[in-house]
Amino acid sequence: MHDDLHGGDNGDEEDMFEGLDDDEIQEINSARARRRKAAYERVIAAGGANSLILSNYAQLLYEFDKDIKRAEMYFKQAVRAEPADGEAMRRYAIFLWHVRGDMAKAEDMFTEAIDEEPQSSHIRSSYAWFLWMTGGVETCLIDNSKNNNGDDAE
Repeated sequence: MHDDLHGGDNGDEEDMFEGLDDDEIQEINSARARRRKAAYERVIAAGGANSLILSNYAQLLYEFDKDIKRAEMYFKQAVRAEPADGEAMRRYAIFLWHVRGDMAKAEDMFTEAIDEEPQSSHIRSSYAWFLWMTGGVETCLIDNSKNNNGDDAE
């Protein structure tokens, strides 16, 4: 599970799970996911969903329910929501990469996310990771062939 996608810091979670076996921990995590999913569904049904809610819901659909089709539908809604949200775009790019295996669309979505939030180091680092892992290494490395004045280095 991605903490940055589902609520951040888990605090004393390790202490809470102390003494539990893997099945018990899995059941606790499943119950949490069901509660989050129900909460997102209530907000969406009430018409109060924004890009964050939609992308969180999409994330739950594909990570816990393995419902790829519906997850993609909600990711698409999230990236079309106003105001535009680079984080929703970043999440959809990762989905396109890992789940759909569509490198071209993933790269397009990463670049849209960067265009939307150019100062976000989180989005930029995710894009660099994507490039590194998919063979676009030359794109994500600093060009050291030039010196400070722009002339070719010898």
